[in-house]
Amino acid sequence: MKLVWALTITIFISIFGFTLQLKPALAEEEMSEEEGVVEVDFPGAPEAKVEVNITGKLFPLAAKAVKSEEEPDLSNFLAGLKALYVRVYGAESLGDKQRKDIAKFYEQKLLKAKWEVLARIKENGKMTGVYTLTQNDVVKGLFAIVSEEQEIVVVNLAGKIDLSKLSELNSIAGMNLNLPDLGTKGKKKVSPEAEAQIKGYRDKALEYMADGKWDEAIAQLEEIPKVDAYLISDYATLASIYLMKGDIGKCYYYLSRAYELEKNKEIADTLRSKAASVGEKR
Repeated sequence: MKLVWALTITIFISIFGFTLQLKPALAEEEMSEEEGVVEVDFPGAPEAKVEVNITGKLFPLAAKAVKSEEEPDLSNFLAGLKALYVRVYGAESLGDKQRKDIAKFYEQKLLKAKWEVLARIKENGKMTGVYTLTQNDVVKGLFAIVSEEQEIVVVNLAGKIDLSKLSELNSIAGMNLNLPDLGTKGKKKVSPEAEAQIKGYRDKALEYMADGKWDEAIAQLEEIPKVDAYLISDYATLASIYLMKGDIGKCYYYLSRAYELEKNKEIADTLRSKAASVGEKR
């Protein structure tokens, strides 16, 4: 998935200036399905190649990182979230039947639990399903599954969710939910081999970031321009890494580059604000 880690890394680290923490497969804080949490580990599936578990206490911290007087809507949105779970399964480890079984399994499970279908999309060999759980006119859970030729992505977001503010999360695993473009439109088309090579760099960078190996992650990301141009998410991720390394100058540089490329005004304003905030510390 081209942007699978734009959600898991870029949003919580780069745009919010917040350090993402990857946790073990089972979350420490248990929540009930009624609160919007669904078990994302598919029974019988091979081990996920990417696991992300962000729970309770991290979201209030992220909300505080966004100054409420400057961005009250975004701060309130983050404060209302309770959990984010992501699983990415490599299609090479799943047979065609099992891939279909995963989508069918989750849809049956969700509909039985009174979740509603928000969207079903089938195009160009890609299948996307998006579901919501509503209680007293409040969306308490969002679940999405995206199946492509190379991988399957499962995402679960729980809490008090304002669907009109989902654009603040940029992209949920690259799904088409009318969310802001991350800079892919207008890019020259690259070969499948080049796409696979770039994906490998991003996946490897994610692995290094999960282990706190910032220099190794940077080295992987710096290989991308040799094949194709950076996405906005790449600039933002590099900015987040340099922020954690304490290199404010480079953090400011990469945030500024992300701002220059962003065509969506709301996201551009957010990036510009963060770049200005970082620039004041130089």
